[in-house]
Amino acid sequence: MAAAPLARSSRDGSSRAALAATVAVGLLARRILGRELANRELLSADRVAVHRRYWEELAQRPGRLLYVAVGDSTAQGIGAGHPSGSYVGRLERLLPGPLRVINLSVTGARLSDLHSAVVPQLRALELDDALVTVTAGIADLDGFAPERFSADAARLLDALPGHALVSDLPALPFTPVGRHVPAANAILRDLADARDLAVVPLYAATRRLAHLRALTHRSADLLHPNDLGYRTWARAMVGPARARLDAVGNRPSV
Repeated sequence: MAAAPLARSSRDGSSRAALAATVAVGLLARRILGRELANRELLSADRVAVHRRYWEELAQRPGRLLYVAVGDSTAQGIGAGHPSGSYVGRLERLLPGPLRVINLSVTGARLSDLHSAVVPQLRALELDDALVTVTAGIADLDGFAPERFSADAARLLDALPGHALVSDLPALPFTPVGRHVPAANAILRDLADARDLAVVPLYAATRRLAHLRALTHRSADLLHPNDLGYRTWARAMVGPARARLDAVGNRPSV
């Protein structure tokens, strides 16, 4: 008879777990159904313009060292409640400064777009003592073609300074393009290794999140990070970024 309460407690626990799983699946289904609408809202002309203006204004602030961000909409901070909540904005606050931040990212840009639109701007800057981060390639997962991805990534990486920090692609578990991430990352890492470029393990940092927890790190379109997601990105990058700035600060003067 004493076993009855224990059995009932076990059943109650199982019921609660099942209910929680059902609710989570329902929430995910609702977000998947609303993904296209959410993506249009996140990438609306007004939203993109707000982010662009923020970075243009921030670039006017003086700083002791230069931080240049190269990338796509994730470097712009699309999905964050405010551009300052992006990984670029978080790094600017986490790293020793003051830093002058120049954000050369382009929302929606593929690797080839960055090479044609951003590389000329990059070459116009004095980067010997700068921090340069690169997050790019997610847009290329749509219609992913490994040979084209490799060629476009190689052209972009060839144009970077040797001290640039190149992030691999994050885990994208709730998107159709997410299945291409491992193949794309293998290409990025091989190309970076061949050029002695440091790779920030963004995939590992985001992959270790359990699926349901990962959902809380995504904006409504399930592709872009939200504020929590960008915090995870910044945490993955801050160590290598700080090491780069330390190396610049400890460089003997001539």
